[in-house]
Amino acid sequence: RSEEAVTGTARVKYNISPDNMVYAGYARGFKSGGFNLDREGAVITTGPYPDFTADPDTSFRGEYVDAFEIGSKNSLLNGDVTLNVALFHQTFDDFQLNTFAGTAFVVETLPEVISKGVDVDFNWYTPWDALTIQGGVTYADTKVSDFTAADLINPARFNSLRRLPGETLSFAPEWSASLAATYEQPVSDTMMFRANLSAKYMSDYNTGSDLHPSKAQEAFTVVNGRVGIGDPNNAWNLELFGQNLFDEDYLQVGFNGPFQVDENDDSVSVYNAFLGAPRTYGVTLRTSY
Repeated sequence: RSEEAVTGTARVKYNISPDNMVYAGYARGFKSGGFNLDREGAVITTGPYPDFTADPDTSFRGEYVDAFEIGSKNSLLNGDVTLNVALFHQTFDDFQLNTFAGTAFVVETLPEVISKGVDVDFNWYTPWDALTIQGGVTYADTKVSDFTAADLINPARFNSLRRLPGETLSFAPEWSASLAATYEQPVSDTMMFRANLSAKYMSDYNTGSDLHPSKAQEAFTVVNGRVGIGDPNNAWNLELFGQNLFDEDYLQVGFNGPFQVDENDDSVSVYNAFLGAPRTYGVTLRTSY
């Protein structure tokens, strides 16, 4: 196969004042197509045993995206606060979806996916010189446009993707937010105290490429932290860290158990998942020369 694409980015900006700027931009992106390495195919179960029919075409199409963005960048309170706001709209044509076909992961192209929303982030240099607070929030509506089996390279895969048309794409929470505080304070001419606490929130979303309800992840928040001492110039640092401090349980991805899913009888089906890392803590020593 051979492919050609013209890509690029165009942006314009206008400085309203030395502390406020607005901009608009457009980008055309491309991800080349390719071939799945497994010749998976439709499973025929008319007899007592499954019959795996080899797929005569393992290719998938190239993906295109048209992305529009307008926003503003602002410096407030004499530079103590920076605030950025952006509105975005992205249209993906032939979106490359990595989906589990029961025995292997294969890429299938969806005709169209549209993502639109708003992103806001800020950085606050507080009245206490040692303390800085950063954060942000994103609202994104990411939907798969309607499609039929005839729109797929392999129409036989439509049954496993039948929940997707008109629904929110997997791994696409409607809301996500982050908040972090960093504290740095000299304790002597040769030593600096440093601490950081951060939290990341995700609203509910589905982790399965087929959007099966068993693979849904409820809203959750992960909190990480670290505290330590070190050289002011980072020649050395000794830190105590903790990841997922509240030991939140969440799915990284859910998938069908190989040869253990009956599309017509979910009561006998088995679904597997890779979980997010549990609470982890330790000590890190860093040096540089």
